[in-house]
Amino acid sequence: MNVKSIRLSSFPLCAGVISLSLLLNMLSAAPASAKEKLAKTTTDLTASANPVACGQTVTYTATVTSANIARGVPTGKVRFKHGKYVFATVSLNASGHASFSTDRFSTAGFPRKILAVYDGDADFKGSLSSVLIQKVNPPIQKASMSRPQVQADKSVKVPLSGSPDQSYVLQASTDMIHWTAVSTNTTDATGLLSFLDSDAKNYPARFYRSIVQQ
Repeated sequence: MNVKSIRLSSFPLCAGVISLSLLLNMLSAAPASAKEKLAKTTTDLTASANPVACGQTVTYTATVTSANIARGVPTGKVRFKHGKYVFATVSLNASGHASFSTDRFSTAGFPRKILAVYDGDADFKGSLSSVLIQKVNPPIQKASMSRPQVQADKSVKVPLSGSPDQSYVLQASTDMIHWTAVSTNTTDATGLLSFLDSDAKNYPARFYRSIVQQ
């Protein structure tokens, strides 16, 4: 049986019917992104420190990965957000990381909710990180000392008030120029403590000051 090729375009087309050649031309002209599905991604967000001290600079790093290794490393940009506010837009590097450093969230008050948003590219879908709760430690109070109290054995008791559970160093001097550490102590849950200078009896006069132990 001899089969001869025929041209569909030589025949009139019924309404709603498209020629095979036209269909093939349409498919071949479609962009690659329409033929292939975009690969899924995962965005992870980390902070260089959490909690932080007031005024401390923190580096936020977003890492974008995909299980589809054949597609390579995701490219494009990551938006760092606090609520609806975008405070930085950073391009991913060759390893899929984007970092941004700031101290604007290291202020006392309510915890900050930070989010990283990957916008995607020609091969990868966008994705959101989990919300990172940035916590800030309360500022350390400068200690205040009450009047030193001379004890029966001539030692001196120095009451101090400061931040709760914070270590302070008591220093003493006879000329207010040269200072020597007497002892280190930690305040209780209410921020109170007492230093005892047992060497005070060896000096005709002594001055005291306290500093925060770093």
